[in-house]
Amino acid sequence: MTNLSKADLVGAVELANKKNGKQPVYHAVYASQLYGTFFGVFGEFRTKKAAKKDALEITRITFRILNYSGIVNIGFSTKQPNYVPDDDNATIYLGVRAGSEIYEKTIKFKKSHLVVEKNIRKRLVIQRVVFPAFGFVVSGANDTPTSPKPQSIPSGQLFDREFYSRTGLDWFCEPTREGMSLINDGKGVVPLPIAFPSPRCVGGNVNLIH
Repeated sequence: MTNLSKADLVGAVELANKKNGKQPVYHAVYASQLYGTFFGVFGEFRTKKAAKKDALEITRITFRILNYSGIVNIGFSTKQPNYVPDDDNATIYLGVRAGSEIYEKTIKFKKSHLVVEKNIRKRLVIQRVVFPAFGFVVSGANDTPTSPKPQSIPSGQLFDREFYSRTGLDWFCEPTREGMSLINDGKGVVPLPIAFPSPRCVGGNVNLIH
């Protein structure tokens, strides 16, 4: 039996596959589970001819979230997707948040171009960063569970069990994991070395094919 920890687990996006009849094609680029909800992220890729012969330049990607199961809807955070170009593995950081009603995000490539050459696979890494639920604030990394928070639990219909735990009136910080926002404004994140499809579920490895 193959040891999957030693395998390259990856999805694929065929850039020529843009329409199915009149329906736009959204390619699966990421899937995970948060707050007991299983959800997937799909992307519609828009391209144009690049300056390099037989190459395509991706001009924009529209991401959509689909919640498959669970009682908590997962949506995108208010932060715009962040693109980090690289010759080998380009990376897009996507913020998500429990209870968010933002189910679509578009990233446009203007200054930093994402170019895919003919018959040469380009690896795109989709990295998920989860932000605290509304009303909850994370001020720094939580290496170990801390003392009970002195303030009262934020009012609302959702308790953030990814970042905190509780026992009655007391609530505690949970250890920070890969793929979690360190601070509420998104300026810092835990390093994200691995992606999904991959051995772990903080992101998605996708081969772009032209």
